[in-house]
Amino acid sequence: MDSLPDLVLNHILSFLDKDICHKNKNDLSILLSNKYISAFYKKHYEYRIHDYIDLSEYKNILRLNIPYKPQLLSYMFCTNKKCGMFTIKELNELSGILKCYKRLCEEGTLCNKYNIYNNKTDEDSRSMFIHFNNSKELENFRIKIYKSKMNIWLDSNTCCNGKGCSIEIN
Repeated sequence: MDSLPDLVLNHILSFLDKDICHKNKNDLSILLSNKYISAFYKKHYEYRIHDYIDLSEYKNILRLNIPYKPQLLSYMFCTNKKCGMFTIKELNELSGILKCYKRLCEEGTLCNKYNIYNNKTDEDSRSMFIHFNNSKELENFRIKIYKSKMNIWLDSNTCCNGKGCSIEIN
């Protein structure tokens, strides 16, 4: 027997997860094993390979202690909702904060409060601000930052009806 019947092959391939990320990357190896299986899978299923957001360029600024991640991969964040702690939007916000912080350190203006949304400074504080679409998103982000034991502190005093707050990086 050279090939499996389509019904049997369909049943076998139905067990594979359609969202491919670092946790199940070996599921793609079945597509490399045989041209017929690969063509069948691509014809009958849609799969999505999730990307990573790499924050390793900020490892001298950002300190993490995520218990389930090895130290080598701790700055690589998967964009798959099933395995990643942060959403894509949260990772982009975090990346923007770190980019802004790095630039402020290089310019030497870190001692001023700096709002990345309106480019204004205030002499009173050393914090930056972050804003989300609603207060629930901000609270979820605050919890995730706390659970990952980052050296980022989000102020409990909010602005913009609970959608924003100040951030400090220690």
